[in-house]
Amino acid sequence: MKVNGKYQPGADIKFEKSGEVSVEIIWTAIKQLTGSIELVYNGKVVAKQEGTVKPGEPIVLKAKQKFKKSGWLCARRMDKSGHQTHSAPVYITVNNEPVRANADDAVYFVKWIDNLIEKTSPGKEWHQYFTHDLDVVQARYKKAKDYYLKVAEEALKENK
Repeated sequence: MKVNGKYQPGADIKFEKSGEVSVEIIWTAIKQLTGSIELVYNGKVVAKQEGTVKPGEPIVLKAKQKFKKSGWLCARRMDKSGHQTHSAPVYITVNNEPVRANADDAVYFVKWIDNLIEKTSPGKEWHQYFTHDLDVVQARYKKAKDYYLKVAEEALKENK
């Protein structure tokens, strides 16, 4: 995925006021696959291209997206089984305002982080993967949880 021809996942594009970006998503594969590629804006699919990709025959999705407030874009690949791959986001910051898609998104991450903390705890199924520094790992999870709790609170205030 490239935004405005040069920005890739992980980038942060800054606008002083609302604007528009162009996005190109290229799906390549080493074997024939059928499905779709999607452009996701703040958690919602805003463009989609279906088809079959083959070696040397990519599928390309081109789209434009307007931004009135800060948000994010990502690309994902879907097939009949569901979600297959997902890019990291490109963040669009408008007027130095933080990204606040909605409180539900932040609450989803809080619940997911609770799940991570639970499953990595001693005696649980993922604990075996953390033979040392579990306290450091779980402290990072808790810090992320605190962050998303704050995001949810701010999003609720903003949407009142």
